[in-house]
Amino acid sequence: FLGKNIVVGSLYLTTGDTSYISTTIINGELLDRVVYFQNGESNDAQLVGFTITNGDCGIRIDGSSPTLDHLIVENNIGSGTSSGYSGGGIFCYASSNPILSNLIVRNNSTGYQGGGISIFNNSHPTLTNIEVRNNSVDGSGGGIAVNDNSSPTMYNILIVGNEAYGTWGRAGGLLCENTSTPTLYNVIIAENTGVVGGGIGCFYAGDHPVLYNAIVWNNNPNEVLLSAGNATITYSNVKGGYTGTGNIDSIPLFVNAPGGDYHLDGSSPCI
Repeated sequence: FLGKNIVVGSLYLTTGDTSYISTTIINGELLDRVVYFQNGESNDAQLVGFTITNGDCGIRIDGSSPTLDHLIVENNIGSGTSSGYSGGGIFCYASSNPILSNLIVRNNSTGYQGGGISIFNNSHPTLTNIEVRNNSVDGSGGGIAVNDNSSPTMYNILIVGNEAYGTWGRAGGLLCENTSTPTLYNVIIAENTGVVGGGIGCFYAGDHPVLYNAIVWNNNPNEVLLSAGNATITYSNVKGGYTGTGNIDSIPLFVNAPGGDYHLDGSSPCI
């Protein structure tokens, strides 16, 4: 974006026709990041209504705070080294505070951290209405990785079917590391897989995710792993139970989880 606070959109922007999101494709051909914000762009820099695919990381945000809205970020492969490349789908780095809304982040992969989304290094994004599905990492944080003094706020988040594998294999769903304190409202973390930590994993003192109205269910090998740090979970449904005000342990009755529909049946105890 070269520091320009402009709006780049598909015809979805002017028509409201959501079919343009899946049919207007920016393909990185695995040559580099597909979209890069690195010049202090503000929330006025907007990317709206595209499919972002086939990149060495789909969208990288360094020291910038753009607005990403109504995007599909899929089939990107991050380089995945600790020297700075992380996040298969979206990498948010270096005190970035972007606004992310109405995104589907799926089938991305990387090494190191954050198969779907990586939030790193004093970044504080806001995420609303995000699906994080079927992403993978040869390392930590299959779905979302939050690392290094980051404190994102997330509303209406679905984190399902993600995997962390390999030597580290930490936290298939949500990783918290190095004093990270995400806050999540109305979140489903289900059927994620890791070697260590299935649904949520905290690994350093000072890590402290806070979840309200969450469903944490059928993650493998466990729902919440606290190697260090702690988690506050309230008014939530956690398989096997979790201490906290208003928490329950009941089959959530998703409409059709095998078919990918994690809406709640009308008789769900979570309503």
